[in-house]
Amino acid sequence: MLPQIHAIWIGHRLGPVHASCLSSFRRFGHQVFLHCYRPPEDLPEGVQVFDANRIMKPEEITRFKGTGSPSLGTNTYRYRLLREGLGIYVDTDVFCLHPIDDEDYIMGFEETHRINGAILKLPAECAMLTDLLKAAEDPYFVPPWQGKGRRVKDRVRRFLRIPRHVSTRPWGVYGPDLITYFARKHGLTAHAKPIDIFYPVHYNQTSLLFQKGLCLNDLITPRTKAVHLYNNSFGGREETEGGTPLHEIVMKACG
Repeated sequence: MLPQIHAIWIGHRLGPVHASCLSSFRRFGHQVFLHCYRPPEDLPEGVQVFDANRIMKPEEITRFKGTGSPSLGTNTYRYRLLREGLGIYVDTDVFCLHPIDDEDYIMGFEETHRINGAILKLPAECAMLTDLLKAAEDPYFVPPWQGKGRRVKDRVRRFLRIPRHVSTRPWGVYGPDLITYFARKHGLTAHAKPIDIFYPVHYNQTSLLFQKGLCLNDLITPRTKAVHLYNNSFGGREETEGGTPLHEIVMKACG
């Protein structure tokens, strides 16, 4: 039996890329559960709905102050989901190219020294997950990887009861930065897959997905299991130079 796949979505519509990504796991035999507060109108056939209220209430979803993105809250949600021992967490913009075998630890490098959590599984009781949850549920979390001066300033602000809220911090504070820090702290980086397994297309190179004359197979390796499409980097663009929708290009590459 392949492990279950769990994702979260906040919004009324997935759109073709996210819908295709969820369906891609179904194509290879994974059970797929979409956690949501209201099922999207374009939910793919075979994807099962999971009531997100069972894990986190809507009012607990923290958003970035500048953009309104709920990614802070959904990062916290993924760690709670893993604590429940439900299966593998995946972002809705991850496209599956081969089945993902079950392991106690599933994560991958997106850069040489940075681990992403777009595909993530940790043992429910492991110390790394405990630390991730403790940090992600602290709205005034002080990132320990900051420079000493920055950390001291943040702690003084906290002591004076004017702490800096996490919603004003840079992207990644509850995501890749946090995961990478605690994976190193607990000596678990050896469990992280090489870059080409889950993240063969860097987030600064997603324009390659739209280049005429290139196909997905030109950008991956024979051992690539999935591709994180970093859909938020598309800037609303979902068609290649030839006018073909991206989700169709990716689906074709999957055979």
